[in-house]
Amino acid sequence: RELGERWVNDTMSFVEVTLGVARMHRILREFDGVPEYMWSKSGFGCHALLLPAPGEQHTFGLRLVQEFLLRESWSVTNKPVSSPEALKVILSNSHYDIAGLSLSGETMIAPFQASIASIRAHSKNRNIKIIVGGHLFTERPELITSCGADAYGADAPATVRIVNGWVNQLKVVT
Repeated sequence: RELGERWVNDTMSFVEVTLGVARMHRILREFDGVPEYMWSKSGFGCHALLLPAPGEQHTFGLRLVQEFLLRESWSVTNKPVSSPEALKVILSNSHYDIAGLSLSGETMIAPFQASIASIRAHSKNRNIKIIVGGHLFTERPELITSCGADAYGADAPATVRIVNGWVNQLKVVT
């Protein structure tokens, strides 16, 4: 977030921001692979689909959410989707308990909404929950519901608390 603010305020160049993000990705890769003794088993047996908005290039937040979900024993599919058809294929091949999508800018709102509508229409899980993230939703919280999402995760820990809460509610009901 700090790098983004420095970019917007023109106190860092594109190259400096790019190098900073690359360093953050490298640090995250060093911590990849969560040992089983650290798993909480909260999300055991649950599967999450994490997607950036179509055309979105800001994916570091999704990688953080992925790491936090893995530490909670979630199975995670995290990949960009090139087309609506590719999203339909992904949704038809696996059952997902939740879908998490990120959006950084207003120019991608329409394709973002279309992705959420497609998830709801084509998911094997008719009760799939959708959580969104990205700084845009902090600035414009009305977009959360207008995009068709169930909730907003302000950061990785908040996202995990929300989705684990959904899973715990399902366990109580069944």
